[in-house]
Amino acid sequence: MQCFKWFSSAIVGLLVFIFVLLSKTSFLLLITFGNNQTEIVCSEQKPTVLICIGFILVGPSVLLLLKSTWKFIFKSATMPSRKSLLLFLVALGAAILTIVAMPHFDIVTNVMILNSVSILSAVFQVVAQCLAKEGKRFIMLPACSIFLIITGFVLFAISYLVFESSLEIKISIGLAIVGAICVSVNWWENYSTLFAGSFLEDISRDIAQSRNVVCIISSLIRILVTSAVVAAYVPLSGQEWKSVKLVFETVVVLLVAIQLTSSALCRWFAVVACKMHALRRCFILPMYMASITVLAVFLVPVMVRLPESNQNFTCLENFQPESSDEWLRLMLNDAIKTLNARDIVVHMKIGGLACLGCSALSWWLGLVLSTVYIWYLKIHRIERTQDLFVRRTYEGAFMEQSMLLNTRFEIRKKIKNLRLDKYRPKTMEQSNVENDVEFEFHIYFDDAFKNVDNRRHANEYAEILVDVIKEVYIEEDPCMFKPKAAPPPQKIINTPYGGRLEYTLPKGNLMMVHLKDKTLIRHKKRWSQIMYMYYILGWRLNRQYFKEFEESKELDTLKKRLKKESENTYVLALDGDTDFQPAAVMLLIDRLKLYPEVGAACGRIHPTGTGPMVWYQKFEYAVGHWLQKTAEHVFGCVLCSPGCFSLFRGAALMDDNVMKRYTTKATEASHHVQYDQGEDRWLCTLMLQQGWRVEYNAASDAYTNAPQDFKEFYNQRRRWGPSTMANTIDLLGSGELTSQKNSSISKPYILYQIISMAASILGPATVCLMISGSFVFIFKMDKNVALVLAIAPPTIYLILCFKLKSDTQITVAAIMSTLYAFIMAGTILSIIGDLVLQQTFLTPSGLFLISMVALYIITAALHPQEFSLVIYGLLYFICIPSGYLLLTIYSIVNMNNVSWGTRESGGQAKTTAVDTIKKKIMNATCCKCPCLETEEQSEEIIPAETIPQREPEDKLIPHESDLVRQQTFLTPSGLFIISMVALYIITAALHPQEFSLVVYGLLYFICIPSGYLLLIIYSIVNMNNVSWGTRESGGQAKTTAVDTIKKKIMNATCCKCPCLKTEEQSEEIIPAETIPQSKFPLICFSFHVLQDEMDFWEELRKKYLEPLKENKEQQEKIANDLKELRNRVTLVFFFCNALWLAATFFLQAIGETVSIKIPKVYPNGTLATTEMFFIDPIALMFLLGFALLLVIQFVAMLYHRIYTVIHFVAYSDTEFKSYRKKSRRVSQWVTHKIMPFKYCCFFFINHVHVLIGCTDPALKPSTGDTARQPPPNNALNITASSL
Repeated sequence: MQCFKWFSSAIVGLLVFIFVLLSKTSFLLLITFGNNQTEIVCSEQKPTVLICIGFILVGPSVLLLLKSTWKFIFKSATMPSRKSLLLFLVALGAAILTIVAMPHFDIVTNVMILNSVSILSAVFQVVAQCLAKEGKRFIMLPACSIFLIITGFVLFAISYLVFESSLEIKISIGLAIVGAICVSVNWWENYSTLFAGSFLEDISRDIAQSRNVVCIISSLIRILVTSAVVAAYVPLSGQEWKSVKLVFETVVVLLVAIQLTSSALCRWFAVVACKMHALRRCFILPMYMASITVLAVFLVPVMVRLPESNQNFTCLENFQPESSDEWLRLMLNDAIKTLNARDIVVHMKIGGLACLGCSALSWWLGLVLSTVYIWYLKIHRIERTQDLFVRRTYEGAFMEQSMLLNTRFEIRKKIKNLRLDKYRPKTMEQSNVENDVEFEFHIYFDDAFKNVDNRRHANEYAEILVDVIKEVYIEEDPCMFKPKAAPPPQKIINTPYGGRLEYTLPKGNLMMVHLKDKTLIRHKKRWSQIMYMYYILGWRLNRQYFKEFEESKELDTLKKRLKKESENTYVLALDGDTDFQPAAVMLLIDRLKLYPEVGAACGRIHPTGTGPMVWYQKFEYAVGHWLQKTAEHVFGCVLCSPGCFSLFRGAALMDDNVMKRYTTKATEASHHVQYDQGEDRWLCTLMLQQGWRVEYNAASDAYTNAPQDFKEFYNQRRRWGPSTMANTIDLLGSGELTSQKNSSISKPYILYQIISMAASILGPATVCLMISGSFVFIFKMDKNVALVLAIAPPTIYLILCFKLKSDTQITVAAIMSTLYAFIMAGTILSIIGDLVLQQTFLTPSGLFLISMVALYIITAALHPQEFSLVIYGLLYFICIPSGYLLLTIYSIVNMNNVSWGTRESGGQAKTTAVDTIKKKIMNATCCKCPCLETEEQSEEIIPAETIPQREPEDKLIPHESDLVRQQTFLTPSGLFIISMVALYIITAALHPQEFSLVVYGLLYFICIPSGYLLLIIYSIVNMNNVSWGTRESGGQAKTTAVDTIKKKIMNATCCKCPCLKTEEQSEEIIPAETIPQSKFPLICFSFHVLQDEMDFWEELRKKYLEPLKENKEQQEKIANDLKELRNRVTLVFFFCNALWLAATFFLQAIGETVSIKIPKVYPNGTLATTEMFFIDPIALMFLLGFALLLVIQFVAMLYHRIYTVIHFVAYSDTEFKSYRKKSRRVSQWVTHKIMPFKYCCFFFINHVHVLIGCTDPALKPSTGDTARQPPPNNALNITASSL
């Protein structure tokens, strides 16, 4: 990691230095060409150079104008309420300094006078330090900077006025000083907030609120003022416009292009360097060294005498250099002429030379001292560009000065790094540890009770969780020779919703286990989310401020404190089977801490498991995150922050029409699809509509179990598909209003989502067309016949789905998916065969296939840790008909089925899970009690004697006779046999002690069918037999041993083995409030919740969470409404796809008349005159649209990938070394101890909630109520919700 950080920093720093050198050198060369002493540009064409300098001055303003206009149209359009002349002064000063004054000075002066523009920044720093209560000792640095810059101006004036005085020089000196001071006003906004109540602060606040409009106005002012100065100066200087000649073969235009490009790249890489926390080595040092390095480059002709040209020329128009070396020599010689022409150099006047050198040094030191605060700048782990730099743009003529002076002055904060439980214990055992984080863990059981003897008792899952907690926290230290830790104290609390267990963990943190009783409170995932969100955000967060309000405290102050605390409260939602590292959470926290408009952030989800279904999902998840989620993040907002691993902001959840509307009970058919089938997507839709932004962080990795069974996968996607469509349509339907409230959702982004939705709807028809194309090529069918045959199977499946049960539909889909996989494999071969047949890959299908493969490979290469996933791409391709045709049909037709279908613990699944756990425990404690012998354990293993006989040895005879008949061994089979035999003999010879084993080689060869065919079939078919089958005492011995054990057990207990009792006989299940200490050997205390909290739960339960009463009439009505909704959606889907297919059918029937002709081009570039490709307009339009979407997503992926690397490097750089060492130890502890707990979470709980808080002196809780203190500021609520 350190190597990667240093390597990336070195690359970025080198690029910053190179680009700033190119920017500064090219600009100074253009200034030099405007000097009358230079000859590379003719005197009558000097206005051309002035225009080019003007282009450089307005280039960044043009880019800013385009960007701000885009944001003005599609985002914010607030108008400023104040006008200012400061923008005009800056534009006028820059034009006068660079266009009018600098062409009259020598190259040394021009290199260094640009550093004098820092004078007003130094003045503002001195004033700010004087007004500040602290830090007056730093006032000396900016004060020295002011003195040095003024000294530089004085020495600069002396070197010209005393030793070589003329009217033109005098005017130029005055204009240069005035212009430098005017330019230095450019960064006034950096210091405006330091003067409370001042006029500058009011202007700064107004500009911040209407930034887009101000940038448009400032860009237009810069363009107009610069144009006016150039237009006025040319005639005033005695030059004529008719002499202006832009010859693009000259070096002038090339220098302009180099300067504009290098300036833009320098600014971008400088921002990257700051965000990577390589501030000093990659940003400050390259900027400081730029002026010195450029000066050294221009002084090379003085120190090293360059050879004179063999040809004399008067200007570039009469002489064109033949090589780049000649160009470089001419430009350096021309630049040094401005210095050699001065009288102090010609006559070597020491005083003048001393003034020249000292002025240059003074200006440079003045810039360094005025920006030395950047050296000690403390920035956040990831920093917003607008928080790093005051102005959105840069000054191309003052590249390093503008970047340094534009760095925000007041950012001198030290961020507190958050760590998980062991990094920030609640107990302050070490005085040197900052207690900035306080954790609370809340585990929610969606259904923790069952009926036993007409009473409600805690179920097995709650008991196992207690055992797991004991195992994790008592046996925390892996060293067996150290004393074990004391068990965590446990409180048992009776609550209106069931019960609650409270543990004080070894590090002082509190963990609550909420045991829900579905007879007392509403269950299912969404209602459990509402329960804990209202408890954490409503009760725990708001109650303190409500009590203070009752005590007559100021309302405005309470509102501000509550707003601040809610904005710094986060909820992490994850599934019980999700695995993640602390770094993944911290990366998500960074996004929410940095960007206040971000309401949620999600990470990169990696599906885990084995089997073809998981392999398919691995590539599907990869493509979805690589391209789709990055495109949503870059161009707008992520539409879904998945519930398996997402971080939500408390203020976003508490916002109007978010949590309140999330409590809406589904009363219509569409509500059941949108609200309950994909609650995480609906929650994100509500936040987006309210103006919050949802982001994606690719460096935050989380791993979750994926469906491994075809049926479970189809049922999962049966929920996801309609829910995604319903929420997307809801968001697009309110697109106009949403784009007004949410600045991240623009109208072009809405158009992008509309196109994506259309592509998804037309997916089934597109797959049919693909299969039709493969029929045409493979079977030489007529196009229309092939299209009919491709449409028939999915149409039949659509009809069957209306008639058959869900399980039968999935079975049929599995069979059809297998057949389609073979067809898709044939499609790949058909495309390749078509390329061979056409003798060119420049066909529509060939280009599409090659570009798709190249795009995915390049995308995977940019994710090196996930590059191996490309091997699943072939499986993904051949499963396209199953995923985009059959699955779509199944999801739409079964839209009326609103059950989850996955991870449901009811019925047989639950019984099987509990029985399995019981059997494992009993086997461990009862020495494999024979009553628990499973069916698989009692199976008869197929004896080895039944293995089929091996094939005879005479199989080799045909090869031998073939070699004799051919009279040569140089046949494919002959070469293969001889090479294999030689290879094995040589290999055996290199192992002389085992050389005799080669005699068994012939036996091994003739047994190949048995070992590689029959044995593989036997192994797969008998995979359910988990017995060893070897080294077991079978037969009579086994029977005798089993009978003996049975007799002993029967005689001792009369078959009343305690571990074999029924559920009622073996378990004394006790209500939550009276769980005995013997069952849970922890320190237990029984409590009741406070009356205030009791009232809160009762009110919440009555208002939102009362158990739903079964109403058969209502259920029948909802069922009928769901069927009607299903029928309408199916009709729309069928109509859209049928229309697409019908249009294709008619276009194919018409023939070449309406087809688009594409010329055939061979790989060598030659054009076939007689052969053409024909493609119908609809197919071409769809192909181009799909390709455009991929290109957009690919570009977004590149952009997002760069900033992911920046964030990751910044994160690693801000980690303290001491915590890195702890991380290694705790990661081992987490792997060995916490992972089993998460595994239990998958089986035993529905919701896990973890609350983490950060203390803030400004937000201390009230001391009047110690029973239930709300979390301190920066509270981080981590919530896990098991699917």
